[in-house]
Amino acid sequence: MSARLSAEEAQARVQRVRADSSTSPLESARTPVTPNLPTCGEIAERLITDATDTSNRWSLGVHEIDEAMDGGIKPREMLVVAGKAHTGKTVLLVNAVAKNPNTIVMWMSPDEPDLMVLSKILSVRLNLNPRDVYERARRGDDQILAAIRHQSETELRNLRIIDRATIARYQSALRLCGADSDMVSAVDHMLGTWSGENYGRKPDVFVWDFASQLHGPDLGDDPSKIAALKHVGMKNDAATIVVHQASRGAASRGSALGIESGRYGGEDLAHFMITVWRPHEEPGLDHEEREQLESTFGVALVKNKRFDGRKVNLTMEITEAGTLVDPWQELWTQQVLPDDE
Repeated sequence: MSARLSAEEAQARVQRVRADSSTSPLESARTPVTPNLPTCGEIAERLITDATDTSNRWSLGVHEIDEAMDGGIKPREMLVVAGKAHTGKTVLLVNAVAKNPNTIVMWMSPDEPDLMVLSKILSVRLNLNPRDVYERARRGDDQILAAIRHQSETELRNLRIIDRATIARYQSALRLCGADSDMVSAVDHMLGTWSGENYGRKPDVFVWDFASQLHGPDLGDDPSKIAALKHVGMKNDAATIVVHQASRGAASRGSALGIESGRYGGEDLAHFMITVWRPHEEPGLDHEEREQLESTFGVALVKNKRFDGRKVNLTMEITEAGTLVDPWQELWTQQVLPDDE
């Protein structure tokens, strides 16, 4: 027969059981781990490193804009490129990729097939009209085939172009593994896990072309989609570039857009915002004026959180190959060449 416990002994046992249950492994696992918050001293050291090391800038290849941005966009910063439909938003970034061959770029293009994106980048790299490149490849031109393969295997070896079909396959693979497979989770996995396994580090630049093509739970409008892309990019320490198609309330396709062009998504989320336009599409131009402006391309830095926030507004020449001719580079060449002769 078991001994009868006194009231004091029974109370002591209850207290011991409660104490044990409060520190059970299950409860311990649920206790959140509180990360250390950075001190001002730690942030200051990173500031000094950032100021003295310019290797982490990703330039657009447009001198005045890059100078205003202290050499370009940096990791964990976001640039929104806005413009009306078919005004050259992608053209600006195609030129930037072509001028930065040694950086790891994850270009996600749910709007355009990967063949189309690569064709534009190759045309700028080869300084040839995109149609000419394609036609010569169709005819089996050995020279152009060799050039395409050479560029893709050398200068563009760190560029990954991921279109909608590839994203869908990636989502299916995640689903089979029991992992989250919505589009944002797939993008996050590609930037983090995939890039780490294949390059040994995360990408330098993450391009999403364009904002409205991001789909997922609770992503109803463009601001929420841009915010989700910003979060993923910053989480993975990438310089993030989002293409945003301005519509309501924006200027015409032939006019420069202001900061209000992002009113329906982008202006309050971006560290930098660039708008593009084609001057020859301005309403009211006569035939002669339109012809004179047909090879021009407008680009403006309308939001700049760096330093004094300097804005830039430029009109550039665009060649048949889709190459943007930097007016500063042209002026510099004109000044230097006479001394070299």
